[in-house]
Amino acid sequence: MSALGLFALKSLVRLRQRLSPSKPVGRDEETWESYFRWQFDSSQPLFSRYPNWNITGKAVLEIGCGIGGRTAYLASAGARRAVGIDINCSEIALARRLSRELYPELADRLEYLEANEHQPLDIGPFDVIVLVDCMEHVVSPPQMMRLAYGYLSPGGQFYFNSGGWYHHSGSHTHLIPFVNVLFSDETILDVIRWRLNQPDYVPTRFDSKPPVERWRGLYNLRDRPGEHLNKITIREMKKLVRHSIFSYSHLTVLGFTRNNPLIRACNALTRVPVIQEVWHSTAVVECRK
Repeated sequence: MSALGLFALKSLVRLRQRLSPSKPVGRDEETWESYFRWQFDSSQPLFSRYPNWNITGKAVLEIGCGIGGRTAYLASAGARRAVGIDINCSEIALARRLSRELYPELADRLEYLEANEHQPLDIGPFDVIVLVDCMEHVVSPPQMMRLAYGYLSPGGQFYFNSGGWYHHSGSHTHLIPFVNVLFSDETILDVIRWRLNQPDYVPTRFDSKPPVERWRGLYNLRDRPGEHLNKITIREMKKLVRHSIFSYSHLTVLGFTRNNPLIRACNALTRVPVIQEVWHSTAVVECRK
């Protein structure tokens, strides 16, 4: 490990804390209900960026639905049937409770099921399948593509979107932007452990007691607690699409939607190979069976 790298990253984290004292690393005042509502409310602008998007009157499956806010949106946006599946049984229980409390009018066309990572569920077929911000956490992306293919009806569409490994938040650590581009995994994990032991650190609902316990003994971000990180890049996503079993597959690298003129001008970089690895908001893939 580079002592200089460790010192540099700690210094950058301290600087970020001083510049943004109202949002310290680790602060999480969000409730499950507010997160569910955020998922619901942010779904329309997200799905509007999917090419050829139309779910009216269709059976739709969300793989990796988490606590289910996006699945509820799908049910409200015209789907005949919306099903969310996830391997996390506690989040599925939350999804069922929150959807009943917040959107009881969707009960007749909304369902959440606990998935088995080793055995597909006997459900479907579906006309549309979505995997939102999850492909980077999948242990085997090719296997996920085959799973989605099996759930689809002929002519059905499978969509996924994901940031690549070199995205500004690709490390999912929230230390500093592009931390994984600038520092090694070992340095990043050491700084996470250091940060969790700081007296001003505010634990989140995801933390163990003490918070640092979840991060002990790790030396590779692939093994980060809570969510595996496969470090898939835009280049690797293109390869995944090129060799998929679908009759049609297309990947689009998208820029940022902010109104800042400079950021909008820089969005042209999403069309440049290599540079697009670091400058993109997300990559969207559409596949058809």
